[in-house]
Amino acid sequence: MNILSTRSDYIIKLLFSDERNAVCLKSFLHAVLNLPESELRELSIVAPFL
Repeated sequence: MNILSTRSDYIIKLLFSDERNAVCLKSFLHAVLNLPESELRELSIVAPFL
């Protein structure tokens, strides 16, 4: 079985640019930016493939 590398920019865009994965993106941003839950309430993916 081939596993795609998460180091690929294309894979990251596919994962986090889909509205269905907004919960994953929100969790990722909280973890990376060390934000409290109240700081990031809503996400809007405007143009994911620029």
